[in-house]
Amino acid sequence: MISLKSLPMWLATIDERKVKPDTRPKLVRYQKEVARVLTEHFFPSPRPAPEARKLGLLDRLDLSLVVRNLDEIITTGVLAVESLKADLARAEERLAAVRHEKVTKERLLAESREEAAKKDAAATSKSYIVQALCRRTVPVPHAN
Repeated sequence: MISLKSLPMWLATIDERKVKPDTRPKLVRYQKEVARVLTEHFFPSPRPAPEARKLGLLDRLDLSLVVRNLDEIITTGVLAVESLKADLARAEERLAAVRHEKVTKERLLAESREEAAKKDAAATSKSYIVQALCRRTVPVPHAN
């Protein structure tokens, strides 16, 4: 007796010449189907790349949302870049002002040092004159 689990395989092994002529086409069709299923199961063939399918309404809606989101992202990015450019322009203006202020202060400091050096030189020459005058002995008249 054949078990129910073994029956499909047993049917695949029957010689078609040993069955009634009217049953033969059914048996051959069954055996070919069994061979195809077993071959696909044990020897899977690589699947061909799917054809490019036509976009359905849902796909177009999804793409529309993607495009809208990308548009919003690009717009946000452009606004951010413009804001950064404005910040950079303000920073460059401030830097130019600070540099101008530095140059002005350096010029004033140099002028102040020159003036101090001139005053120091004048004071030194006055000091030399006073010292020279002090070294001269002036006869002081005596009261007799």
